[in-house]
Amino acid sequence: MQNALLFIIFVTTIVGLILYFSKSNKTPYLKFEYIDKYNFPKRVTVAILKNYPHLTNKDANLVLKALKDYFKIALLSNGKMVYMPSRVVDVAWHEFLLFTKEYEKFSIELFGNFFHHYPAESMNNTNQSKNSIDLTYKLASKIENIDPKYPSKLPLIFAIDEMLNIKDGYKYNLKTLSRYKQTNNSCSCGGSSSCGGDYSTTSHDISHGADSCGGASCGGGCGGA
Repeated sequence: MQNALLFIIFVTTIVGLILYFSKSNKTPYLKFEYIDKYNFPKRVTVAILKNYPHLTNKDANLVLKALKDYFKIALLSNGKMVYMPSRVVDVAWHEFLLFTKEYEKFSIELFGNFFHHYPAESMNNTNQSKNSIDLTYKLASKIENIDPKYPSKLPLIFAIDEMLNIKDGYKYNLKTLSRYKQTNNSCSCGGSSSCGGDYSTTSHDISHGADSCGGASCGGGCGGA
């Protein structure tokens, strides 16, 4: 009788652990629907169009989609710092932050606490910033079903500034597969000195991280809960 009871307790414990870890692994994806259905305050769209008058409402909606992608990336990062690779998306994020009550409610629903925006300068460790941009690229590729080692295209949040002709934006060009090169107002993205900060002129492989690159400041900041 005692052995049978111990066996039942053992089996119940194992099943409970399996269910717990299974639910934990699925939790970020379950919250994707909340993100997809979320309506940002209209002022976010207004701010996008004010900063970049050449954009249309359709373009602004694409920026908001990229911002939603960023929050999905943050969810999948397991609490690690994630890099912001787009100037125009960063503008939208900044405006959303101004709606403190709405933003706080949104953050708590997704992350359980406030999801902070950190300036690029807050990440001054080279290895930390390399890891941040590398992780962001891989997770952005994951949510779009892109092979990060053999990509056919850039993830939206890495491509959007160039797609929308954002003059002060960040441009990433595929060189060979997952390698990037620097162009005039652009960055090769495999790493940085400050969370998407200063880059060197060397081309880098984003799938493995890299050192810094040349004068252009890539990425408007970082996010972390």
